[in-house]
Amino acid sequence: MVSFRLTDEEYERFRRLCVQRGLGNVSELVRTAVHQMLTTLEDGRPMPRSEIEFRVCRLESQAADLSLALEQLQQRLAGSLARSASA
Repeated sequence: MVSFRLTDEEYERFRRLCVQRGLGNVSELVRTAVHQMLTTLEDGRPMPRSEIEFRVCRLESQAADLSLALEQLQQRLAGSLARSASA
């Protein structure tokens, strides 16, 4: 879940935009906008599926690397704590 603050004026503008676009609520408007940003290139053209797949694969790889680094850090910390406790 993601939350962010809007002024009353911003919320009213978003709500009117929802009505104009036939969207049910501000959350749906924001989800649609973020999805469009994630699937559109900087020049406004749709992002090729291969580019999206590449980015997802890169994110998965980075998440796996981060997970491994966290596991290694936990093991080092546990070993350090065990040595401190026995000293």
